Amino acid sequence: MNSASKLIIAGLVSAGMFALGYDIGGRQAIAFERRQVDWNGSAKQSQDAVRRWSAKTHETPRTVNSLWYARSIAFPNKNCVQLVLKGGVGGEPIYCYRYNSVTPIEEYSDVE
Repeated sequence: MNSASKLIIAGLVSAGMFALGYDIGGRQAIAFERRQVDWNGSAKQSQDAVRRWSAKTHETPRTVNSLWYARSIAFPNKNCVQLVLKGGVGGEPIYCYRYNSVTPIEEYSDVE
């Protein structure tokens, strides 16, 4: 094996390790987002967003939970819940609520 082939193999191994680390880091970020504490009713708001999206797409909440996860976004005057598609490409609906309320004040769900 000459030095050029050793260099190519070392480069391929390095690229593979980088890709593996990037993938693991992405999974850890998603797991961290899912462990966030309930803030101003965000857990009930996430459940309501899943229920609303499942009704709109004619799916069961269980199916929606298996394909999407809820990301809570806190603003000074409202909480928003974005349903993020796991490992896919597509629009992501957003439902915004007043604190400690499950009545949406804004809805951006025309993303199918």
